[in-house]
Amino acid sequence: MDNSLKNGSIAGLVAGFIAGVVYTICANIAISIGLFSLGWHPIIPNAYVANISLGIIFGVICGVFYSKANRVIPGKGILKGAYYGIILLLLSWVQTGTFGLIYGIYLDVAGHIFTGFFKWITYGLLLGFFYEFFSSRYYPIKKEPRIRTYDIKGGILPGAVAGFADGVVAAIVNAIAFVVGLFGPPVAGGALVLLRFDFWISQSGSSILINVIWGIVIGMIFTQVYNLIPSKGIKKGLYYGLIIVVISSFHTAAHYIGWGIVLGGLWTFVVGFFSTAITLGIVLGALYKK
Repeated sequence: MDNSLKNGSIAGLVAGFIAGVVYTICANIAISIGLFSLGWHPIIPNAYVANISLGIIFGVICGVFYSKANRVIPGKGILKGAYYGIILLLLSWVQTGTFGLIYGIYLDVAGHIFTGFFKWITYGLLLGFFYEFFSSRYYPIKKEPRIRTYDIKGGILPGAVAGFADGVVAAIVNAIAFVVGLFGPPVAGGALVLLRFDFWISQSGSSILINVIWGIVIGMIFTQVYNLIPSKGIKKGLYYGLIIVVISSFHTAAHYIGWGIVLGGLWTFVVGFFSTAITLGIVLGALYKK
């Protein structure tokens, strides 16, 4: 393991542990001010082991990503980390929260974004600090050549098309999951949404629109990290899609499962894998030309 990976892993572990503690504290604050629906009140703030363990696990994963993306993230030290934390916030709780709006779970969305904000900003600041600290004191990093980035506008159209495809596949997977009866999106207290055809139609239309918007955001980020991702074409897109889905759908799914909402977590995992990791990745990798 090279020194940058060591620094990212160790800094991510420390920052993730503290961020997990902060998340649990903020969950209690969120409930005290009326966020989260009643069904979640006894679950999220009392899931100490899940919140902190997942903070550590995703802290290490995102620390490794940070060690690779460090050269294209603006700023220095803790400011670079804070910028990275904002990106993680957008791709995790904010992105998944926008889909929650379709189901009318406004208090839950507000609660997740509130707690997620403090978690990821804390994580980013600490990650930036500890990464620089370990780099200067224990595991020095050789100066590496600057990574070439591309015009951010070049990712808009490919990202929009990839997002549309993502939304269509998500709608199809949703229909199959509902019919099979094994999965469903978790709402208040972990209850699962039941399928009605008219609801599925309206939900799918809204979901496709939201996926197009996030596809544009993800496509724009792709232009900046393009040369950090191995391979080329469709395979490069697949690798990128997997990275995005780890931060977004898999992150959310892991929390649901950790909170005991296993079916809801599996639903989130399956939809995210087929729609974002595979479909969005393939389409974006095929369409984007640097």
